[in-house]
Amino acid sequence: MTLPHCRGELREEVQRLRGLPHRCLNLPFVAHTCRRVGAGSVIVLFAGCWTDPRVPVTVYAIEPLEVFASVHHTGDHLVEPVGLKVIGGDLLILDRGGARNVHVIDAATGSLRASLGPVGEGEGEFREPVAISADPAGNVWVIDGTNERASRIDLSRLDDGGDWLGEMISLASPGIVLDAEWTADGTMLAEGVFPGGRFGLFSNVGEFLGPVGNLSAEASAAPTRLMYYASIAAHPDLSRLVAASQWYPRVEIVGADGRTLEFAEVPVHTEPVLVPFQSGLRASDDSPNVYEDVATTSEYIFALYSGRTVNRHAPYQHFGRDVHVFGWDGSLVTILRLDRDALALAVDEANGWLFTIEYDPVPAILRYELPALRGAR
Repeated sequence: MTLPHCRGELREEVQRLRGLPHRCLNLPFVAHTCRRVGAGSVIVLFAGCWTDPRVPVTVYAIEPLEVFASVHHTGDHLVEPVGLKVIGGDLLILDRGGARNVHVIDAATGSLRASLGPVGEGEGEFREPVAISADPAGNVWVIDGTNERASRIDLSRLDDGGDWLGEMISLASPGIVLDAEWTADGTMLAEGVFPGGRFGLFSNVGEFLGPVGNLSAEASAAPTRLMYYASIAAHPDLSRLVAASQWYPRVEIVGADGRTLEFAEVPVHTEPVLVPFQSGLRASDDSPNVYEDVATTSEYIFALYSGRTVNRHAPYQHFGRDVHVFGWDGSLVTILRLDRDALALAVDEANGWLFTIEYDPVPAILRYELPALRGAR
C-alpha cells in the first residue's frame, strides 16, 4: 500500500511524468517505500502496471539517464554467465552452467579468445568460481569458492596455445568465500561467511589471516550472516573497496583491512522481511533484492539495483535495470536506466563502456556507451 506520507509526493511525481512514455501512468500502481532525500523524495514503485510484469518501476528524486544497449557477444558457449570483469583489453566472463567456466573475450571487438577451466577439481579446473581479480602485479586470478583456491591465469598465452595456468593457492579457512578482491598490500579481502568478522583476510599465498571488519552481534549465526552478503569490487589502485549489499540498501566503502570508511548516499530505502531459518534468520520471499553487483572506475562506483522480490518477480528477482552511480566519497552522482534486464555488470574505464549480462532471449553480453558523468547530479 502507499505509505501515508508518500501520497502527496506520489501524485506530484505522476503529474510530472504524464508526458513520458510510461504505459503504467494511467493504470493502478503502489508506492513500496518513500524516503525524503534533501529537498526531494524517493518513491519506489513496483510492478503491476507494466506490460512486462518482471520490471519494477522506480521513480527517483533525480531523473535517471536512459542508456541503450547493443549486443556485444553471444554464442552457444554462454550457458549460465553470472559475472564479468574487465582486465586490460579483455572482458572475462564467469559461467557456471557450461562445460567451461571462464570465457575470455576481446573487450573491444567482442570476439572470443578462449574458454577455460572444465568443471572439476583438478589443475586448470573450476567448480563454481565466484570472482576474478587482478593482484598488485597485474596477475589475473580466478577465485573458486567450492574448491577453496585461487588459480592464476596467464592471458598472454591464450593466442599461442601455451599453458595458461599459473600457480594455484589454497584458500582454506573456517569460512565460505563468496566474492574476493586483491588489495594494494598484497592481501586478499573476501566476502562471505566468516565467524567473527564482516570479511575474511588472506595472505598473498592464501593463508587465512582471520576475520576482519565490523559485524553486529546478532549476525553471528551463519544463516543470519548471509543477510549481510554483498558484492565487492576494488578501486583500480586496490587501495580501497566497495561492498554493495544484496538485502539492505547499503553501499560501504571499506579499507583493505575491512574497516568501513564511508557509507554511500543510496537513493532507495527498503528493509528485508526476516523469517526464522535454522539457527538464525533469512530474508523472506517478499523481501526486495537491493544490489546485485558492483563495478568501479578510478572516479565512480556502479551498483546494479534490482528492487525485485521472489514472490513478485521470480525467476527474474536477481535482475535489475537501474545502476546507481556514486563517487568514492559516497555521494550519489546519477542513476543510469538500462533498456534491458541485467544480472551483472563491468566497466571498461579506458573506452567508456558498461558491459552487462542478459538472459532474454538467450544469454548475451551487452555493451552500453557511458554518458558523461561529471556533474551529472
